[in-house]
Amino acid sequence: MKDHDIYAVDAPSTSWRLGTEVEGLGQFANAMGFDTFHIVGYSFGASLALAFASKHLHRLRSMTLIEPDWIGNIGISTEETKYHDELKMIFHSPPEKFLEDFMRLKVCSDVKIPRLETSYDLEKRAVGLRAFLRGFEATELLYGKFSTFTGPVYIALGDQSNPVEIVKAKRLKSAFPKSSVNVYEGCHHWAPPQMSQPERFAAAMLKLWSA
Repeated sequence: MKDHDIYAVDAPSTSWRLGTEVEGLGQFANAMGFDTFHIVGYSFGASLALAFASKHLHRLRSMTLIEPDWIGNIGISTEETKYHDELKMIFHSPPEKFLEDFMRLKVCSDVKIPRLETSYDLEKRAVGLRAFLRGFEATELLYGKFSTFTGPVYIALGDQSNPVEIVKAKRLKSAFPKSSVNVYEGCHHWAPPQMSQPERFAAAMLKLWSA
């Protein structure tokens, strides 16, 4: 399991780009001795998995994408555009307010969001999150390459997440030939499938990896 490089330092370098994370993931896989591998990404990690696939698709055996925050700018849906506009409205809020509003955006309006984890450095998390969002705007994914991927792609989301997630899931399904959309009842972005229904999720992974 790999955390994002951007959080390895107190503040992201001015030279940080989404490509920094992509190359960091490749270097991590090399250090582990993995020429090819199965990738599982959640939230920003799932967006990073897509960015990695856009550059190094030949290294992936399968992909599991759990509610990626961003799935590319070309072909973006009306629902995704609205969601991104809402993000822009909160982008410059103070760290705690920004993080709370971001958490609220990720779920249905009637879902109670968890309290912010006070042990985290909220300023550091907010700076990192904003850097990722800027990186998404400045990056494009090679959807044409995705259509050539012969491995299985497991797309997972919770039915209590922001409705934009099902829109994104369907867009991803149309991009990958061997993909499936899997909705987990009673789950949402802050109580995701791998944490709330680990038995079902683990069984799905074992099946995917043995395909």
